[in-house]
Amino acid sequence: YVGAAGYVFVHDKLWIAVAGPLWSGGLAFLVTTLYAFRTEQDVREFVHSALGRYVSPEVARLVARDVSLMKPERRQMTVYLCDIEGFTRLSQALPPEQLVPLLNTFLTEMTAVVRATVGQVDKYIGDSVMAFWGAPVRTDRHAHLACEAALKLQAALAQKQPLWEKQFGHRLSVKAGIDTGDLLVGDMGSELKSHYTVMGEAVSLAGRLEAANKEYGTQVLVGQATAQLASDAYVFREVDRVLLKDRPQPVRVHELLGRRGEFSPEKQAGMALYEKALIAYYGRDFLVAQELFRRCTVEHGDTVARVYVQRCQRLIQTPPPADWDGVIRWGRRATDSR
Repeated sequence: YVGAAGYVFVHDKLWIAVAGPLWSGGLAFLVTTLYAFRTEQDVREFVHSALGRYVSPEVARLVARDVSLMKPERRQMTVYLCDIEGFTRLSQALPPEQLVPLLNTFLTEMTAVVRATVGQVDKYIGDSVMAFWGAPVRTDRHAHLACEAALKLQAALAQKQPLWEKQFGHRLSVKAGIDTGDLLVGDMGSELKSHYTVMGEAVSLAGRLEAANKEYGTQVLVGQATAQLASDAYVFREVDRVLLKDRPQPVRVHELLGRRGEFSPEKQAGMALYEKALIAYYGRDFLVAQELFRRCTVEHGDTVARVYVQRCQRLIQTPPPADWDGVIRWGRRATDSR
């Protein structure tokens, strides 16, 4: 515009005012820039506010600076599902004015543990909590972090038990399932409501593992992929080999026992005895396996071994076919074998 005004003045001796348009253009640019900045700030503040209740402030700030972290994609992650054992019975025993504060206290503890391990709380479903690690911030240690969260929650609940028992007259026991796999993660939902969540087979298996704790008397069951990834820092033991309706190959189920280096000699002896019994079991030496599993139950209070004592008895009475591989079909009782 300035160049054109100068050309007209030189050739036609006509003066065209340039100050007004320049000020107008500059002001328009300034307003547009400020509006864009404000809009971006609003988006960042919205993202930070939406995530802040579920992840640590550090993670929320990181995502607020880079909203592209929220876009849907597939990546390897670890998912965790847990619920309160016997919650239905508890909900019938306590009046609402006691039940709700107790549930809120539990969910607060759970959320704090997830946030402390850089995880994301996906959703609350009654007394159940779903969380995941590996998004929106990438980490190769998602399996480790999920296992650490499971152990930290058990420790936090144990510390709170005396207070809850005194205040509400009840103790809380939590069962959890953990699995690792390729999951679809991102902001999903309708135009009216969306949610940053995950989808995939690992979510389904984690839910089945959580429910299976009741059969084995365990607290935290994990899938094979999780156990393999985190075995350098945590101790697992094989609990079962199961065939799922939607998976062509059997899945090995493991129990999370604790962190490496934190086991007493007595606990280590119990683990070794169980391993010896399991080898005998899959070697079809059911009499020896049953006796070893019985020792595990008597000497170490092993609830999983109790399942195998019953299973061995059935196999002794009715020997399996030659192609028996010890795999069971979930949907039956844990004491049954295929």
